[in-house]
Amino acid sequence: MTSLILWRTILLCLAGACGVGGVFLRAAKPARNVCFTAAAAFLMLFAVASMPVNTEPAVEPAPTYRGKSPRRPRHRPAVQCASLPSASTDQGYVSSQSCRECHPDQHASWRRTYHRTMTQAASPESVIPEWDNVTLTSRGREYRLLRRGDEFWVNMIPPSVEMKAFINKIDLSGRTDVPRKTMQVVMTTGSHLHQTYWVQAPSGTFIQFPWVYHIKQGRWVFRIDSFLAPPHDTLLFNYWNISCIGCHATGGNPRVSERTRTMHSSGEMGIACEACHGPGAWHVHNQELAAFGETSVPNPPIDFDVVNPDGLSPEKSAQVCGQCHSIAEKIDESRWRREGDPYRPGQDNFFANRRLATTKDDLNKPIETVGGMRESTRFWPDGAVRAGGREYNGLVDSPCYVNGHGENKLTCTSCHSMHDAHPNKQVASGMETNRGCTQCHQEPRFNKNLESHTHHPVGSSGSRCYNCHMPRTSYALFHAARSHRIDSPRAAKTTGGERPNACNLCHLDQTMQWTADHLSQWYDVAPPQLSDDDEEIAASVLWALRGDASQRSLAAWHFGWRPALKASGDDWPARYLAELLVDPYGAVRYLAHESLQSLSGYENLDFAFNGTEEERAATRQHVLDTWAEAAADSADSRESRLLIGAEDAAKIEALMNQRDNRPITVLE
Repeated sequence: MTSLILWRTILLCLAGACGVGGVFLRAAKPARNVCFTAAAAFLMLFAVASMPVNTEPAVEPAPTYRGKSPRRPRHRPAVQCASLPSASTDQGYVSSQSCRECHPDQHASWRRTYHRTMTQAASPESVIPEWDNVTLTSRGREYRLLRRGDEFWVNMIPPSVEMKAFINKIDLSGRTDVPRKTMQVVMTTGSHLHQTYWVQAPSGTFIQFPWVYHIKQGRWVFRIDSFLAPPHDTLLFNYWNISCIGCHATGGNPRVSERTRTMHSSGEMGIACEACHGPGAWHVHNQELAAFGETSVPNPPIDFDVVNPDGLSPEKSAQVCGQCHSIAEKIDESRWRREGDPYRPGQDNFFANRRLATTKDDLNKPIETVGGMRESTRFWPDGAVRAGGREYNGLVDSPCYVNGHGENKLTCTSCHSMHDAHPNKQVASGMETNRGCTQCHQEPRFNKNLESHTHHPVGSSGSRCYNCHMPRTSYALFHAARSHRIDSPRAAKTTGGERPNACNLCHLDQTMQWTADHLSQWYDVAPPQLSDDDEEIAASVLWALRGDASQRSLAAWHFGWRPALKASGDDWPARYLAELLVDPYGAVRYLAHESLQSLSGYENLDFAFNGTEEERAATRQHVLDTWAEAAADSADSRESRLLIGAEDAAKIEALMNQRDNRPITVLE
C-alpha cells in the first residue's frame, strides 16, 4: 500500500513538471508545448485511475441477524443507492418544459397547483418534514431518518424481509436480530394534505416507506393507520409500479428496464401538461415548422394530437379527469403492466382497458382476509362513492350529466379549472358560489326567489346549492369530501349503513324524523318508515354511537364543521367526540381529535390517536370530565334528543353496544 502511494506521488509530480514546462515553452516552441501538455495529461490520468474508489456513503453497522438461514445469501451493501424513473419519448411525450416556451402563463398557473408537485424527486425543496436524526416507532419497529447533505435516507428492516416474514407468518415486532438496511428516499408523492416517500428495491421497483406525513397537523402517521380500515398490524407495502404510477405520473408505464433498473415514465413525474392535453411531440414539431415558414403535416397520427379539454365534448372532457379520478377496474391487467394505459385525452379509447366499477361489483366481491379488510365497501348502499378523489363515478351518475345536453351538460370543467383556480380544490374563479349551478339552472326559484326554494336565508350555508346537493359523504386523507353524485336530500334510517343526508349533517342536533317532516312539507317527499330511535334521537348521535365506520368518520368530521356548529351549537358535540376517541378505527379517532381541537376549551388537547388503549381511555375521561363541568349549570331543551342528560348514560351505552362492526375499508 505504501509503495502504491509512493508511485502515485511520483506520477503526479512528473505530470506537474510537464505542465510547468509546457507553460514556459508556449511562446517559443508551440509544437513542443503540445508534447509537454499531452504527457502531463497522460500521467495525471494514470495517477488518478490508480486510486481506489469508494462511492458508498458511510452508514451505521447493520445489526447481526442470528436467525437460521438455509443458504448463504448473496452479499449486498447495507446502503443502496437509488435512481429516479427514466423519462422516454417513444410515446410522443416532450415534458412540460417544452410547453413553457410558447405557453408561459399556462405553465406558470399549472406550476402553482398540487398536481405539479404530486410526485417529485426527493430534495430539500420537496421533502416537507424535518428529516435529520428523526426516529419513528410503531408495531415494535424502529425507523431512523437520516439526512446526508441534500439526500434523505432511512434505516429500516428491508421491505423484502418484512414480506418474507408475512408469508411465513413470522412476527418481527420488537426483534433486534433482524437485518436492517439504509435505503435512500428517491421520490415523494403528495404536497397538499399528506406526503409519502419511496425507496427503491434491487429489482428497480419503488416501494412505499411505511409512514406518511400529515402536513396540516405536522405529524407522522404509520401508513396502515392513515386509512379508514379495520385495525390490524399487518405491514404491507405499496409498489409504485402497480398502485400509483398510473395517476401520479404523466404517461406512466409500469414496466421496469432491465438495463437501468428503473421504470419507464413516458412523460414526467407529477401530473403535467400532457396528462390533460395529450403527448405534445407532433404539436411541437408543427410549431417549429411554422416558425421557419414551412408547412405543417395536415393529418397527424391520433396518438400525438394535442387537445384542450375545454374544447372537447362534455363526455370526452370529463374523461380527461376520469382517467385518474374514478373507481375503475382494468380489463387486461397484464396489458397494462406491459404498456400502461392506452388512453390519451380526446381519444375514443377511454374504455379500451378500463371498466367503471359499481355497487353491484362490490356486493359480488368476497371479504378479504388480510387484516380483516373488506374491499366491498367502495360505495354506499345507494350507489354513491365512499372515497374522495373518485368524482368521475359520481358525475356520470348525476342527472345534470345524464340528462344534460350541449352546453348544459355538466362536465368537470363546468366548475373546475387548472389555470384559473385556487390550488386547494381547483374550483374555478366565481364557481365557489351558487353560480356553479345557476349557470344552467336559471329559473327564478334558483336565483331571485332562492329563499322560497331553500327555506333558508339567502347567503346562509343552507342556501348554498352544494351543501344540500353535494354533501360531504366521501372520505379521504382524514377529511370529509363532497359527493359528486348530485342529488337531493332524503331521509333514511340510520341503521344498515345508509349514507348520511345533507340536512342532518348540518343540523346535527335534529332527528331523522325532523328531516323527513320538513322534506315532506317543503318538497312533497314521501316520508320513510323510521324506528323509534330515528324519531327521538338526533341522527348524528346515532351515527356516532351505533353507525358503521364510514358513518362514524363523517359524524366525527362534521362535529367540527363550522357551518354545522353554527346551526346546531358547539357546546354538546364534545360528549360524543370523547366516545370516538376510543373508536376501534384509527382514522375515526384522528378525526375526533381534530374536531375537538376546533371547540372552545379543547384547542390544546394533546392526544396520540395511535397510542395505547390506556392512554386513549384517559384522554376520553378527561374530555368527559371537562364537558360535564362546563354543562353542569346549563339547561338545554334538546336534552332528550341529544342524550346529554344525567340519566342518559345507560342509553348511550346501549347504543354503543349496537355498533355496526362490519369491516369497512375505504380504498383511496
